Amino acid sequence: MRFSIISITLTLLVSVSAFAQKKSPGEIAHQQSQAVVIVESLDDRSNIIGQGSGFIVTPSGAVVSNLHVVQGAAMVRVKLPNGDAYKTADL
Repeated sequence: MRFSIISITLTLLVSVSAFAQKKSPGEIAHQQSQAVVIVESLDDRSNIIGQGSGFIVTPSGAVVSNLHVVQGAAMVRVKLPNGDAYKTADL
């Protein structure tokens, strides 16, 4: 009986603390917005042939996007929220 009461109490405490730490979708979007980038697919003459979004997933700057955004591209240009842009041939 005593074990059950302790178990129920711990379960409730963990549930309440987990609930208190949840963020709203708006809070999450605001916090992560600096990781969202624009991905432009370029041909071999640097003409835009496609565009989409992506997001930075590593501290070194690796970006994840959808295959249809970069498929057929000779190069990719990534535009950051602050306006900086970087070209790369690494896909």
